[in-house]
Amino acid sequence: MGFLQNIFSKGGKAEEVSELPTRNRTFSASAFREAEIARENETYHARQQQPDTSAVLSPNIAPVAEVLMSQQEPTDFAALDSELPSFTPPPSEVDPMHWEEAVGWLSQRSAASRNLVAQYWNWEHDLKVMEFLVQQPDLDPGVAAGVLWLTASNEDYFPWGDDEPQSDFDQAVTRIAAMVGRRFDAGDYPPMAHGFDDSWDCERLKERLTDLHGEGRIDWNPRDIPTSSVAQMMSFDDLPDDERQDVIDFLAQHGVR
Repeated sequence: MGFLQNIFSKGGKAEEVSELPTRNRTFSASAFREAEIARENETYHARQQQPDTSAVLSPNIAPVAEVLMSQQEPTDFAALDSELPSFTPPPSEVDPMHWEEAVGWLSQRSAASRNLVAQYWNWEHDLKVMEFLVQQPDLDPGVAAGVLWLTASNEDYFPWGDDEPQSDFDQAVTRIAAMVGRRFDAGDYPPMAHGFDDSWDCERLKERLTDLHGEGRIDWNPRDIPTSSVAQMMSFDDLPDDERQDVIDFLAQHGVR
């Protein structure tokens, strides 16, 4: 049974909750795009200011190997390609949306659809989409808690590891954890309607966050972040009928099957 079938068949909706206070439907997709593009420009300009070290590198590390390689006949890749059978990928393997298109698409979906995508997003794809989702006013706190504990999946990046994040991926994970943590600290979530995967050692992870807050290394208090799930995780049964297949296709396009 495929991954989508598994989560579709989990069943068990959460108990009904009282009517939620009026909130903005989404955090603006256009505002998010502008902020992300500005950050990318800032990163680009910062990298342009880094010194060029190429002049001090050795120009010829392995001269013998270089000579041998120069004596080889060049490979005719065009001839090789003509001998290979043609391959057309199945429809499910189409390219994923660019993050700008994805957040625009999600901004037009219901809160339930955005929450489910946040719960099951494939983190090997663009984390800008996840950053957009965790900023939504109607993000369920159960889904948010699941996202936060998932950032600790290998505990290599701050606030889980001791080293500051270096790669773009680690920096994005750090921002996501901070976004969720600050919202819990501020009480900026609607009532909980959905659960999360609490199979992690969430109590130990929360102790780590508490220590970091006490040391002044994070500026948000983790006291209100739940460590055990009191409701069922979302399934596709929780989605509006007219959005269900579109969300299934969207997740499949981004590596969730």
